[in-house]
Amino acid sequence: MSERRKQHYVPEFYLRNFTDQTRAGRQYGEEPFVWVYEKGTGECKRRSPKKVAVKSEYYTIAAETPERDEGVEDIFSKLETLSAPVIRSVIDNPQHVLSNGDRSILVEFLASMLVRVPMFRQGVDETHEFMIKKLARLLASNEQRFGSMLSDFKKTTGKGITVPAEELRQFMFDSKKWIVSIRPEVSLGVMLSMFERAVSIISEMRFTLLRVPQGNHLVTSDAPVVLVDPTPPRGFGGGVGLAQPGVEVTLPLGPTVGLLCTWRDNPAVYSASGRAVNQLNKRTALFSGRYIFSAHESRTIAKLARDMPVRSSVMTID
Repeated sequence: MSERRKQHYVPEFYLRNFTDQTRAGRQYGEEPFVWVYEKGTGECKRRSPKKVAVKSEYYTIAAETPERDEGVEDIFSKLETLSAPVIRSVIDNPQHVLSNGDRSILVEFLASMLVRVPMFRQGVDETHEFMIKKLARLLASNEQRFGSMLSDFKKTTGKGITVPAEELRQFMFDSKKWIVSIRPEVSLGVMLSMFERAVSIISEMRFTLLRVPQGNHLVTSDAPVVLVDPTPPRGFGGGVGLAQPGVEVTLPLGPTVGLLCTWRDNPAVYSASGRAVNQLNKRTALFSGRYIFSAHESRTIAKLARDMPVRSSVMTID
Protein backbone atom coordinates (compact mmCIF):
# COMPACT_ATOMS: atom_id res chain seq x y z
CA MET A 1 0.00 0.00 0.00
CA SER A 2 1.24 3.49 -0.79
CA GLU A 3 1.57 6.35 1.71
CA ARG A 4 -1.16 6.38 4.35
CA ARG A 5 -3.87 8.98 3.84
CA LYS A 6 -5.79 11.07 6.32
CA GLN A 7 -9.56 10.68 5.87
CA HIS A 8 -12.28 12.78 7.47
CA TYR A 9 -14.95 11.12 9.58
CA VAL A 10 -16.64 14.51 9.89
CA PRO A 11 -16.58 16.13 6.41
CA GLU A 12 -14.20 19.01 5.83
CA PHE A 13 -16.86 21.06 4.00
CA TYR A 14 -19.14 20.68 7.04
CA LEU A 15 -16.42 21.82 9.44
CA ARG A 16 -15.79 24.88 7.25
CA ASN A 17 -19.32 26.00 8.10
CA PHE A 18 -18.05 26.42 11.68
CA THR A 19 -14.92 28.45 10.96
CA ASP A 20 -14.38 31.71 12.84
CA GLN A 21 -15.77 34.52 10.66
CA THR A 22 -15.16 37.37 13.12
CA ARG A 23 -12.61 40.08 12.48
CA ALA A 24 -10.57 38.79 15.41
CA GLY A 25 -10.69 35.32 13.92
CA ARG A 26 -9.53 36.41 10.48
CA GLN A 27 -6.55 38.29 11.86
CA TYR A 28 -4.81 35.05 12.82
CA GLY A 29 -4.14 34.30 9.18
CA GLU A 30 -5.69 33.61 5.82
CA GLU A 31 -6.46 29.94 6.42
CA PRO A 32 -9.91 29.46 8.03
CA PHE A 33 -9.99 27.66 11.36
CA VAL A 34 -12.39 26.25 13.91
CA TRP A 35 -12.09 26.42 17.67
CA VAL A 36 -11.58 22.89 19.02
CA TYR A 37 -12.51 22.27 22.66
CA GLU A 38 -11.38 19.11 24.42
CA LYS A 39 -13.83 17.48 26.80
CA GLY A 40 -12.65 16.90 30.33
CA THR A 41 -10.11 19.73 30.20
CA GLY A 42 -11.86 22.58 28.39
CA GLU A 43 -8.62 23.26 26.50
CA CYS A 44 -9.28 25.31 23.35
CA LYS A 45 -7.12 25.40 20.20
CA ARG A 46 -7.39 26.84 16.69
CA ARG A 47 -7.31 24.18 13.99
CA SER A 48 -7.73 24.11 10.22
CA PRO A 49 -10.72 22.03 9.07
CA LYS A 50 -8.19 20.03 7.04
CA LYS A 51 -6.65 18.76 10.27
CA VAL A 52 -9.79 18.20 12.34
CA ALA A 53 -11.77 14.93 12.66
CA VAL A 54 -9.36 12.86 10.57
CA LYS A 55 -7.87 9.38 10.92
CA SER A 56 -5.34 7.48 8.82
CA GLU A 57 -6.97 5.13 6.29
CA TYR A 58 -10.25 5.37 8.19
CA TYR A 59 -12.37 3.89 5.37
CA THR A 60 -9.76 1.56 3.89
CA ILE A 61 -10.58 -2.14 3.65
CA ALA A 62 -7.63 -4.52 3.79
CA ALA A 63 -7.07 -6.32 0.50
CA GLU A 64 -4.81 -9.03 -0.90
CA THR A 65 -3.40 -6.58 -3.42
CA PRO A 66 -1.57 -3.27 -2.85
CA GLU A 67 -4.58 -1.43 -4.28
CA ARG A 68 -6.89 0.33 -1.82
CA ASP A 69 -10.58 -0.50 -1.64
CA GLU A 70 -12.04 3.01 -1.74
CA GLY A 71 -15.70 2.04 -2.06
CA VAL A 72 -16.80 3.37 1.32
CA GLU A 73 -14.96 6.65 0.91
CA ASP A 74 -16.42 7.09 -2.59
CA ILE A 75 -19.98 6.68 -1.26
CA PHE A 76 -19.56 9.41 1.33
CA SER A 77 -17.55 11.66 -1.00
CA LYS A 78 -20.37 11.70 -3.57
CA LEU A 79 -22.89 12.41 -0.84
CA GLU A 80 -20.79 15.31 0.45
CA THR A 81 -20.68 16.80 -3.06
CA LEU A 82 -24.48 16.80 -3.17
CA SER A 83 -24.96 17.99 0.42
CA ALA A 84 -22.51 20.91 0.52
CA PRO A 85 -24.47 23.36 -1.70
CA VAL A 86 -27.79 22.50 -0.03
CA ILE A 87 -26.43 23.17 3.44
CA ARG A 88 -24.63 26.29 2.26
CA SER A 89 -27.90 27.66 0.84
CA VAL A 90 -29.73 26.90 4.10
CA ILE A 91 -27.07 28.82 6.05
CA ASP A 92 -26.79 31.80 3.71
CA ASN A 93 -30.50 32.31 3.07
CA PRO A 94 -32.64 32.65 6.23
CA GLN A 95 -35.75 32.40 4.02
CA HIS A 96 -34.70 29.07 2.52
CA VAL A 97 -37.38 26.38 2.70
CA LEU A 98 -36.35 22.80 2.02
CA SER A 99 -37.53 21.42 -1.32
CA ASN A 100 -38.22 17.71 -1.75
CA GLY A 101 -34.83 17.38 -3.41
CA ASP A 102 -33.10 19.20 -0.54
CA ARG A 103 -34.85 16.99 1.94
CA SER A 104 -33.83 13.77 0.17
CA ILE A 105 -30.19 14.85 0.22
CA LEU A 106 -30.30 15.87 3.88
CA VAL A 107 -31.89 12.53 4.81
CA GLU A 108 -28.84 10.71 3.50
CA PHE A 109 -26.41 13.26 4.90
CA LEU A 110 -27.93 13.01 8.36
CA ALA A 111 -27.84 9.21 8.22
CA SER A 112 -24.20 9.25 7.14
CA MET A 113 -23.24 11.61 9.97
CA LEU A 114 -24.86 9.22 12.42
CA VAL A 115 -22.94 6.09 11.38
CA ARG A 116 -19.58 7.26 10.01
CA VAL A 117 -18.10 8.62 13.25
CA PRO A 118 -15.59 6.65 15.39
CA MET A 119 -18.03 6.38 18.30
CA PHE A 120 -20.40 4.34 16.14
CA ARG A 121 -17.66 2.09 14.79
CA GLN A 122 -16.27 1.53 18.28
CA GLY A 123 -19.76 0.57 19.40
CA VAL A 124 -19.84 -2.07 16.66
CA ASP A 125 -16.47 -3.44 17.74
CA GLU A 126 -17.48 -3.53 21.41
CA THR A 127 -20.71 -5.35 20.57
CA HIS A 128 -18.82 -8.01 18.59
CA GLU A 129 -16.24 -8.38 21.35
CA PHE A 130 -18.96 -8.79 23.96
CA MET A 131 -20.73 -11.51 21.95
CA ILE A 132 -17.51 -13.41 21.19
CA LYS A 133 -16.45 -13.38 24.84
CA LYS A 134 -19.92 -14.40 25.97
CA LEU A 135 -19.89 -17.34 23.56
CA ALA A 136 -16.39 -18.34 24.69
CA ARG A 137 -17.45 -18.34 28.35
CA LEU A 138 -20.52 -20.41 27.46
CA LEU A 139 -18.42 -23.00 25.59
CA ALA A 140 -15.87 -23.16 28.40
CA SER A 141 -18.41 -23.35 31.23
CA ASN A 142 -18.98 -27.10 30.82
CA GLU A 143 -15.92 -29.34 30.92
CA GLN A 144 -17.57 -32.29 29.13
CA ARG A 145 -19.04 -30.12 26.39
CA PHE A 146 -15.71 -28.35 25.91
CA GLY A 147 -13.92 -31.68 25.53
CA SER A 148 -16.44 -32.80 22.92
CA MET A 149 -15.95 -29.54 21.03
CA LEU A 150 -12.17 -30.09 20.91
CA SER A 151 -12.67 -33.67 19.69
CA ASP A 152 -15.00 -32.48 16.93
CA PHE A 153 -12.48 -29.82 15.96
CA LYS A 154 -9.70 -32.41 15.65
CA LYS A 155 -11.89 -34.73 13.56
CA THR A 156 -12.92 -31.92 11.23
CA THR A 157 -9.53 -30.25 10.75
CA GLY A 158 -7.10 -33.00 11.58
CA LYS A 159 -5.39 -30.63 13.99
CA GLY A 160 -5.15 -30.81 17.76
CA ILE A 161 -4.31 -28.17 20.33
CA THR A 162 -0.80 -27.61 21.69
CA VAL A 163 -1.82 -26.87 25.31
CA PRO A 164 -3.66 -29.02 27.85
CA ALA A 165 -7.43 -28.92 27.26
CA GLU A 166 -8.23 -27.87 30.83
CA GLU A 167 -5.69 -25.05 30.69
CA LEU A 168 -7.28 -23.77 27.48
CA ARG A 169 -10.78 -24.08 28.96
CA GLN A 170 -9.87 -22.06 32.02
CA PHE A 171 -8.16 -19.46 29.88
CA MET A 172 -11.21 -19.06 27.63
CA PHE A 173 -13.57 -18.87 30.60
CA ASP A 174 -11.62 -15.96 32.14
CA SER A 175 -12.22 -13.44 29.35
CA LYS A 176 -10.26 -10.76 31.22
CA LYS A 177 -7.06 -12.57 30.24
CA TRP A 178 -7.53 -12.12 26.49
CA ILE A 179 -8.68 -9.52 24.01
CA VAL A 180 -10.62 -9.66 20.77
CA SER A 181 -9.29 -7.83 17.74
CA ILE A 182 -12.06 -6.93 15.27
CA ARG A 183 -11.03 -6.37 11.65
CA PRO A 184 -11.91 -2.87 10.33
CA GLU A 185 -14.11 -4.23 7.55
CA VAL A 186 -16.55 -5.57 10.16
CA SER A 187 -17.50 -2.11 11.43
CA LEU A 188 -17.36 -0.70 7.89
CA GLY A 189 -19.87 -3.32 6.77
CA VAL A 190 -22.18 -2.56 9.67
CA MET A 191 -21.74 1.16 8.97
CA LEU A 192 -23.05 0.75 5.42
CA SER A 193 -25.94 -1.53 6.36
CA MET A 194 -27.00 0.77 9.21
CA PHE A 195 -26.66 3.76 6.89
CA GLU A 196 -29.28 2.24 4.60
CA ARG A 197 -31.49 1.39 7.57
CA ALA A 198 -31.17 4.92 8.99
CA VAL A 199 -32.06 6.46 5.60
CA SER A 200 -35.25 4.40 5.44
CA ILE A 201 -36.34 5.58 8.91
CA ILE A 202 -35.26 9.23 8.69
CA SER A 203 -36.98 9.66 5.33
CA GLU A 204 -40.31 9.23 7.13
CA MET A 205 -39.60 11.81 9.84
CA ARG A 206 -40.61 15.50 10.00
CA PHE A 207 -37.86 18.05 9.27
CA THR A 208 -37.56 21.46 10.93
CA LEU A 209 -34.89 24.10 10.33
CA LEU A 210 -33.99 25.73 13.63
CA ARG A 211 -32.99 29.36 13.09
CA VAL A 212 -30.74 30.80 15.81
CA PRO A 213 -31.36 34.32 17.18
CA GLN A 214 -28.67 36.97 16.79
CA GLY A 215 -26.05 36.86 19.51
CA ASN A 216 -26.32 33.06 19.86
CA HIS A 217 -24.57 30.25 18.00
CA LEU A 218 -24.65 26.48 17.69
CA VAL A 219 -21.62 24.27 18.20
CA THR A 220 -20.92 20.87 16.65
CA SER A 221 -18.69 17.92 17.54
CA ASP A 222 -16.91 14.73 16.54
CA ALA A 223 -20.30 12.96 16.76
CA PRO A 224 -22.67 15.72 15.66
CA VAL A 225 -25.94 13.77 15.35
CA VAL A 226 -27.71 13.53 18.71
CA LEU A 227 -30.70 11.34 19.59
CA VAL A 228 -32.70 12.30 22.68
CA ASP A 229 -36.16 11.28 23.85
CA PRO A 230 -37.33 13.95 26.33
CA THR A 231 -40.64 12.18 26.99
CA PRO A 232 -40.96 10.15 30.22
CA PRO A 233 -39.28 7.85 30.92
CA ARG A 234 -36.40 9.99 29.75
CA GLY A 235 -33.93 8.27 27.45
CA PHE A 236 -30.57 9.38 26.16
CA GLY A 237 -27.77 8.33 23.84
CA GLY A 238 -27.26 4.61 23.36
CA GLY A 239 -30.72 3.78 24.71
CA VAL A 240 -32.60 5.86 22.14
CA GLY A 241 -33.50 4.72 18.62
CA LEU A 242 -34.69 6.60 15.55
CA ALA A 243 -38.04 4.81 15.54
CA GLN A 244 -39.04 5.84 19.06
CA PRO A 245 -42.15 8.07 18.93
CA GLY A 246 -40.68 10.77 21.18
CA VAL A 247 -37.17 10.89 19.73
CA GLU A 248 -35.60 14.22 18.75
CA VAL A 249 -32.72 14.01 16.27
CA THR A 250 -30.56 17.11 15.95
CA LEU A 251 -27.70 18.08 13.68
CA PRO A 252 -26.14 21.57 13.69
CA LEU A 253 -25.67 22.68 10.08
CA GLY A 254 -23.82 25.87 10.97
CA PRO A 255 -23.60 28.35 13.85
CA THR A 256 -26.89 29.98 12.84
CA VAL A 257 -29.06 27.03 11.83
CA GLY A 258 -29.66 23.44 12.89
CA LEU A 259 -31.76 20.52 11.72
CA LEU A 260 -34.39 18.88 13.93
CA CYS A 261 -36.10 15.61 12.99
CA THR A 262 -39.05 14.20 14.94
CA TRP A 263 -42.24 12.18 14.46
CA ARG A 264 -44.33 15.22 15.42
CA ASP A 265 -45.98 17.75 13.10
CA ASN A 266 -43.47 20.54 13.71
CA PRO A 267 -43.20 23.63 11.47
CA ALA A 268 -40.79 23.56 8.54
CA VAL A 269 -38.90 26.52 10.03
CA TYR A 270 -38.73 27.54 13.68
CA SER A 271 -37.04 30.50 15.37
CA ALA A 272 -35.28 29.00 18.39
CA SER A 273 -34.92 30.97 21.61
CA GLY A 274 -31.56 31.63 23.23
CA ARG A 275 -32.49 29.12 25.93
CA ALA A 276 -33.24 26.46 23.30
CA VAL A 277 -29.87 27.11 21.65
CA ASN A 278 -28.12 26.61 24.98
CA GLN A 279 -29.96 23.33 25.49
CA LEU A 280 -29.03 22.13 22.00
CA ASN A 281 -25.37 22.98 22.65
CA LYS A 282 -25.47 21.04 25.90
CA ARG A 283 -26.87 18.03 24.03
CA THR A 284 -24.19 18.29 21.37
CA ALA A 285 -21.45 18.57 23.99
CA LEU A 286 -22.80 15.74 26.15
CA PHE A 287 -23.06 13.23 23.30
CA SER A 288 -19.81 14.17 21.59
CA GLY A 289 -16.87 11.81 21.91
CA ARG A 290 -13.87 13.91 22.82
CA TYR A 291 -14.08 17.18 20.88
CA ILE A 292 -16.50 20.08 20.47
CA PHE A 293 -16.11 22.40 17.46
CA SER A 294 -17.18 26.02 17.43
CA ALA A 295 -16.91 29.14 15.28
CA HIS A 296 -16.27 31.18 18.43
CA GLU A 297 -13.79 31.29 21.27
CA SER A 298 -16.02 31.17 24.33
CA ARG A 299 -15.53 30.72 28.06
CA THR A 300 -19.03 29.25 28.22
CA ILE A 301 -18.17 26.52 25.71
CA ALA A 302 -14.81 25.92 27.42
CA LYS A 303 -16.60 25.36 30.74
CA LEU A 304 -19.16 23.15 29.05
CA ALA A 305 -16.37 21.02 27.57
CA ARG A 306 -14.49 20.87 30.85
CA ASP A 307 -17.53 19.66 32.78
CA MET A 308 -18.56 17.00 30.26
CA PRO A 309 -17.28 13.38 30.47
CA VAL A 310 -15.47 11.85 27.50
CA ARG A 311 -17.63 9.22 25.74
CA SER A 312 -16.33 6.16 23.95
CA SER A 313 -19.01 4.45 21.88
CA VAL A 314 -22.63 4.26 20.85
CA MET A 315 -24.54 2.06 18.40
CA THR A 316 -28.29 2.49 18.14
CA ILE A 317 -30.44 2.88 15.01
CA ASP A 318 -33.92 1.39 15.48
